[in-house]
Amino acid sequence: MLRSMPPGLRCQEKLRLVLEYQKLTKDYFAAIGKTVMRGIPESEYDHLSRETEKARQRSIAARHGLARHIVEHGCHKSN
Repeated sequence: MLRSMPPGLRCQEKLRLVLEYQKLTKDYFAAIGKTVMRGIPESEYDHLSRETEKARQRSIAARHGLARHIVEHGCHKSN
């Protein structure tokens, strides 16, 4: 499995963090899509807006975790 991966993703923890970041970013964009729907009640919009902000924060935290791992573990392009 590792041989077929790009060199920058051979660290299993980095791969896990990349996949987590991708998933959370996808979740964030899906939440944005729900908040821009027309005709939803204000109370539903408020709920969706709060959920979107939570998704944004999770995505940011995942990106920071990935960046921190890359620096601490030395997982640059060659790992």
